[in-house]
Amino acid sequence: AVIHGMPSARWKERFQSPATPEQIAAMEASLAKNTQD
Repeated sequence: AVIHGMPSARWKERFQSPATPEQIAAMEASLAKNTQD
């Protein structure tokens, strides 16, 4: 899977720190918005 234009493994390496609930919610909202198009 490609996330934000990067392979998911690369993305995980870059964002290794645990996400806060707010970050997770924001990411899910952004993903949901992107899939609606």
